[in-house]
Amino acid sequence: MSDNSVKSVVKALNILDNLAFEDIERNGIGLVDLAKKMDMLPNTLHNILKSLVICGYADQNEQGKYIVGRKFKQMETLSKLSYKGTVEKVFMPVMKGIKESTDETVILAVLLNGKRVQIAEIASDNPVRSKDSGNNLFSLISGICLAYLADEKQLLDIFKVNGYPEGAKDLSEAKSFVEKFKLSDCDVFQKTRYNKEIETFAIPFIYEDAIFSLGIHLPGYRCDEKKKRAILQALLEAKKSLS
Repeated sequence: MSDNSVKSVVKALNILDNLAFEDIERNGIGLVDLAKKMDMLPNTLHNILKSLVICGYADQNEQGKYIVGRKFKQMETLSKLSYKGTVEKVFMPVMKGIKESTDETVILAVLLNGKRVQIAEIASDNPVRSKDSGNNLFSLISGICLAYLADEKQLLDIFKVNGYPEGAKDLSEAKSFVEKFKLSDCDVFQKTRYNKEIETFAIPFIYEDAIFSLGIHLPGYRCDEKKKRAILQALLEAKKSLS
């Protein structure tokens, strides 16, 4: 590796250091101010920042100032979730409450780098297993609803990893695909699978700037109106307690 390549990497990392640790309140740093802090020419700094923005590690706010990007925020989220205390203390009590109210399997997922990542599960006493791996975000309702809260840049990450959902050719059609699974009278999403063999429900929510979803799946024969009402109420109460 050439010296120039090493210097470029060091400069990029130093820029990220400034954006991450010198702008704790995330108000943003202007190009001129950042150039002074970095002792760099504005044109040189701007070129590096463009690459960081394209890769998702930096971004610009409405005032045109530079802030850390979505990839950096996702790294923060992943770091927090790597500590079992966050899942155990924050999410598991809520998931246990849903399981007790519905007696069905509860799943917690998060949107990271365009992917639906499952981070916790509490199984029903009589669980039903999905017939596919769920690698594609759009194949599961707990993934579809993550896309509902994603901004345009996050959606582009989703499409890069998963492709467009079935029948969609552009961003507008992809949004329409996602919205058709949302129940008209609340924030819960529902999808019937395998000729009504399995009913799935999920609700998306924001927690510390990350997009999560809580999902429930159960056999169709167990999903009568009483059970559906219990599921909707449990998911809505869970979102309220976590948001």
